Amino acid sequence: FRSKVTVIEKNTTVGGGLQSFTRFGEVFDTGMHVIGGMQEGGNIRRICEYLGIMDRLHLSHVDPNEIDTLYFAEDKKTYRIAQGRENFINALSEYFPENREELTKYVEVIYGLVNEINLFYLRPENRGFLITYSEDFMISANALIDKYISNKKLASILAYMNPLYGGSKDITPAYIHSLISVLYINGPSRFAGGSHLFANTLRDFIIENGGEVIVGDGVEKVFSKEKSITEVRTRKGKVFSADYYICAIHPCTFFQLLDDPTVLPKAYRDRLNEIPNT
Repeated sequence: FRSKVTVIEKNTTVGGGLQSFTRFGEVFDTGMHVIGGMQEGGNIRRICEYLGIMDRLHLSHVDPNEIDTLYFAEDKKTYRIAQGRENFINALSEYFPENREELTKYVEVIYGLVNEINLFYLRPENRGFLITYSEDFMISANALIDKYISNKKLASILAYMNPLYGGSKDITPAYIHSLISVLYINGPSRFAGGSHLFANTLRDFIIENGGEVIVGDGVEKVFSKEKSITEVRTRKGKVFSADYYICAIHPCTFFQLLDDPTVLPKAYRDRLNEIPNT
């Protein structure tokens, strides 16, 4: 079964966080400069293999013995981060030998939390709406680290990827921290030639398979009838109708595009509007 896909992008180039720009002959990524899940068996790699585009991607894997290097000015010391579960533990245990047992338990816990998320491993979700998670799943990321790690410097090192997901103390849940951490412990890859090439490959794949990618013309209004979306209109006046609609913007922003907000229950809209952004 194949259906035509139409992507409507408000910006003049596709990619969002995968966009790049060039200065003085050098390519700079505006957002993602590394990507996880591209190692053998990784979730993003499996999707790309399913689509048949792996041979088009320009990626280089980082040094597994040093996927990142952290320098702390207060003690003028550099810490090496290694790839792979055991290597990650071994590398940090060289600096914190007395905390090796804690570190091993911490890594076991974050991998366990990620294993609760079927989507991460592209497993089918058969649990219905009543999904229950373990005790640590929704505690804050800093509470998770403090629960298992007693050394404050080691705790800071384990939290070093906070900027990647905009981590906020006492707010960002442990499962978010675990997802990002596990992705990079498993092995990050770099975009050779710029991350925009990945976005362009996905765009070209859609077009080659009969789809359409519209840029520079965002959706202005979403029309509905009897609790279902019927069509969308862009800022340039183009109208599109489809069997399925996927909205890839903030849900509260989406509400503002609806011709009739009551398409969605008021309790649902109020709840989302009350939740602070993280």
